[in-house]
Amino acid sequence: MATTTSDPELRTAGFADISGISHIMAEVFRQEPVAQWLVPDPVQRYPVLYDLFGELVTHTLGAGTVHVTTELSAAALWLPRITPHHRPPDLADLPARLRAAAGPYAQRFHLLETTLGGHHPGGPHHHLSWLGVHQVRRSRGVGSALLRYQHRILDAARVPAHLVAGSEAGRDFCQRHGYVSEGRITLPDRGPSLWPMWRHPRAIP
Repeated sequence: MATTTSDPELRTAGFADISGISHIMAEVFRQEPVAQWLVPDPVQRYPVLYDLFGELVTHTLGAGTVHVTTELSAAALWLPRITPHHRPPDLADLPARLRAAAGPYAQRFHLLETTLGGHHPGGPHHHLSWLGVHQVRRSRGVGSALLRYQHRILDAARVPAHLVAGSEAGRDFCQRHGYVSEGRITLPDRGPSLWPMWRHPRAIP
């Protein structure tokens, strides 16, 4: 059967979507190299990721924007960064909540956050913290549609974007959407590689 190339229907998520988004993102990322490094036990990986994404999605809904497909098969979590350490005061306890959600893997998660924090760019920009598409919707342009949805907003406001790709395939995908790799990070303790990437806003025709 031929796959469609038309854009999927997208919407902005709300707090009622937290559980559904957490499920989809945990399903998508539990086989990714970073998730395997973060939670080596495959039995515990999904529940730990589900709890972590619950906190991350809640944080993003309060501080940024989450775009999803209407049937919750994909999601993109965007956070505005006014300064490198910007965080709304009412969400300042996020690190403690994430450590609690990570449970016995809190130290590994802290190591991930510390490593990435040293590579976060300065200056105003929007940060794509997570983009996930369920495998049944992959190769149908869903991830590209989610990127274009936010890029139109950022380009109109002349705001750059930043993300960290967790695989070579993810890096190559983002390069096709205007992101430029800014080097390579290797996580400690024989961890996988990550690629910080930056996108300058494009002129609107």
